[in-house]
Amino acid sequence: MTGILTKKRYTCATIYVDQYSGLGFVYLQKSTSADETIMGTKAFEAYAKQHGATIKAYHADNGVFRANKWVDECRQLEQTLTFAGVNAHHSNGLAERRIRSLQDLARSMLIHMNNRWRMPGIAHLWPYAIRMANDAINEAPNLRDEKGRSPLQLFSQTDIQTHNKHWIPFGCPVYVLDPKLQTGQGFLNKWEARSRVGIYLGRSPNHGRNVALVLNRLTGLVSPQFSCHF
Repeated sequence: MTGILTKKRYTCATIYVDQYSGLGFVYLQKSTSADETIMGTKAFEAYAKQHGATIKAYHADNGVFRANKWVDECRQLEQTLTFAGVNAHHSNGLAERRIRSLQDLARSMLIHMNNRWRMPGIAHLWPYAIRMANDAINEAPNLRDEKGRSPLQLFSQTDIQTHNKHWIPFGCPVYVLDPKLQTGQGFLNKWEARSRVGIYLGRSPNHGRNVALVLNRLTGLVSPQFSCHF
C-alpha cells in the first residue's frame, strides 16, 4: 500500500471457487511455490470463517497442489482432497470457467482504461483488475439460484448485499482530498486546488467498502483513500 516503486511483481494467482454458491476468492502470488500456495489457502479459509463457512474439502488441479507440503496441510486440517485428471482440466470445469471469466473481464477493464488514460505500464495493474472482476462476479445475481441471490449471499447465508453506491467503474477518475486538509495540519488559500486527480483501481480488500484504492498518476503508487469523490 505504501512505500516506493519496486520491481517486484505478482506473477500469478490461485483461484478458489465454492461449488455450492459459486463464490470465488483470488489470492495473488509472486511464485507458484508450495509455501506461498499454502498461504493463499489459509487466507481463503480465514475469509470463509469471517463469513460463517468452514472449508472441508478441496478438488484441485495437479501441479503444486500435489506437493507434499500442501497435501500434508490438508491432512492436518482433516480436509478431503481430490484431484482433476492429468491434462483433463474439464474435470474441474467450474474453476476453469471462473479463471476464463476473470481473465476476460480484467482484460476488458485494462483495455478500456488504456484507451482513456494512455499511460505506460497499465498491464502491470492486472492484479487490481482481477480482484475487481472477482468482486463483480461474487456480488452479481447467481443465475442458478431461484431467488436470484448473489454467490456472496449464498456463501454467507445472508440477504445483505453491497449497496450500489459502492460500485464504481474500474479506471475512472477520482478526486482525492489534499493530504493537508485530510489531516487538518495545514490549509490552502481559496484559489488553490483542494484535490488531485487519481485513477480508481477498486475497493480496498483490507478496509471498509467505502475505501477506494487510488493510483497516483505522478508517483505511480497505490494507496487506500476515504476522502474522495467520483
